[in-house]
Amino acid sequence: MKRFLSLFLMLLMLVGTAHAQNDMRKRFEERRAERRARYEQKRSEQQKRFDEFRRKQNERYVRQLRNKWKQYEVLDEVQETPRKDSVTLKQYQAEILSPELDTKAYDDVTLDVTPPLPTHKDTVFTITIDTVLVVDSIEDIERLIAEIRAQVPLPQCDTLNATPDSTAFLPLDTISPLLDTLTAPAPDTSAVEIKIEEVVHIPEPAPQAQPMANIEPLEEDIEIVSVSLYGTLVSVAFPLDADLHLERVDEEGIASLWEQIADTIVPSRFDVTIKSCLEHRAEMKLCDWAYLRLVQSISKKRYGDTNEAVIFASYMMAQSGYKIRLAFQEEYVFMLFASHHEIYGMKKVMLEDDCYFILDSRLSGTFYISDVGYEKEQRFSLLIAEEQRMDYEMSDTLVVTSAKGCTLSYQVNKNTIQFFDDYPAGRLFFGDESSKWLIGVNTPLDSITKSTLYPQAQEAVRGLSPWQAVAKLLNWVQTGFPYAYDDDVWGHDRVFFPSETLFYPNSDCEDKAILFSTLVREVLNLDVLLLYFDNPEHLLTAVHIPIEEKPGEFVMYNDKRYMVCDPTLKNGPIGRNMTYYVGATPKIIVID
Repeated sequence: MKRFLSLFLMLLMLVGTAHAQNDMRKRFEERRAERRARYEQKRSEQQKRFDEFRRKQNERYVRQLRNKWKQYEVLDEVQETPRKDSVTLKQYQAEILSPELDTKAYDDVTLDVTPPLPTHKDTVFTITIDTVLVVDSIEDIERLIAEIRAQVPLPQCDTLNATPDSTAFLPLDTISPLLDTLTAPAPDTSAVEIKIEEVVHIPEPAPQAQPMANIEPLEEDIEIVSVSLYGTLVSVAFPLDADLHLERVDEEGIASLWEQIADTIVPSRFDVTIKSCLEHRAEMKLCDWAYLRLVQSISKKRYGDTNEAVIFASYMMAQSGYKIRLAFQEEYVFMLFASHHEIYGMKKVMLEDDCYFILDSRLSGTFYISDVGYEKEQRFSLLIAEEQRMDYEMSDTLVVTSAKGCTLSYQVNKNTIQFFDDYPAGRLFFGDESSKWLIGVNTPLDSITKSTLYPQAQEAVRGLSPWQAVAKLLNWVQTGFPYAYDDDVWGHDRVFFPSETLFYPNSDCEDKAILFSTLVREVLNLDVLLLYFDNPEHLLTAVHIPIEEKPGEFVMYNDKRYMVCDPTLKNGPIGRNMTYYVGATPKIIVID
């Protein structure tokens, strides 16, 4: 009986507890529902304010489009300054030949007899030896040049028929006595500080453009327009009633079409398209150029190669927060966009304090432009803050072996290479030619390359001191990637992104310096500077190697010693600059 009574009391307690818990859960759900309703109401009210703000902005924009447009003259595009180093490829290869690394016989060795500093640029003589000459070190070459200068007065040498900017052919028997007297001097064990001309900081990328207000599309039936963006299928939503027609190419015609697209009375039916594109921008981490290409592609896919496509793309970019302007000339409409950075090869126009670039090369001479914009509009940027998330198309495995036998293999994403091939060349600062190399410095390698290259590189330097590790990666870049002039390969100067240097068979000084700086920072976690020399232009690196302070050339920055590392000098050791630039003062480019 007692046992039954105890069980009964326990059952009553359980029932009471369950009932209390149900009441508590019910009250909790009610309170949560109330909070959700209040939130949705508030959100709805806020969205109404957003929609009203955008409606007023679009109405004002359309009114101003109907005003008289101003007449402007197209400015010629800025072209890259052709760069042809005075130091020949063979001299690059032969300037430092360490006997234990790379003793070679050179046929038709070219010796640059220009003074170490370019104080006599207008008088350059070249001696070509018409036979095979075996050299063991750079000191041998430098000694030979010095002896030739001393014994063969080139400017007055009639027997060689030497004149400024000409090539003189010197038979081997003429200088054979000099070769017999060559002795290598003792190695330089001094530490030499390179004086600094200027310090340049690469600015942080500006925040990416954002819509003037939050965009929430109306729920309606849609159609899907798909395009290939650098090998990646991208699908964008359009409203079913998306047809557009431009009545005439003038102020009224363009304003009327813009009003039709914007739907200034109700939220635009094209909000679903804007939202869809912005979602792709966020998911794929698209930079400004990639996003522009996406908008252009879907506009052209839906409306063809027409003025309607240009106006629609302009609307999309403006609603996404970018600072764009519309222009027309005769029967064509054009999109112009303001940029933080100067772009090569694009025509432009100055409006107040902003430079606007013109995507269509057909625009020339005099044209009409409406200098009207939206609130919170932002300039276009060439900086790439994050890896672009394109679909993967794996390259073949690429194998690079250094003169010291360090072999590293990797793959790259060919879609990323396609993207970089389409990327506009430019310079970070308007009018500063040296800043053309700074766009790609902080551009990340693609994930495929990192996942295949970095583990091998880390294993290759395992157990080495920081100095030895830097030297190993330096030699890998110096000797594993054949040097070639951009003019000879591409027909113009072209600055590679790090992925391109790894992919293409040839590269030059800036390409090697940018790649090497990336490897040192990300594989070795060491601080790196870029050193820029002009006259002629040359880019190299300087690395802060903690603890180890050895002889060689260096620069001081923030009380730290950065050792010169020239990825162009074949087999060049840490602390060795090219002879041509000894005594010259470079700009320091600080890499964050």
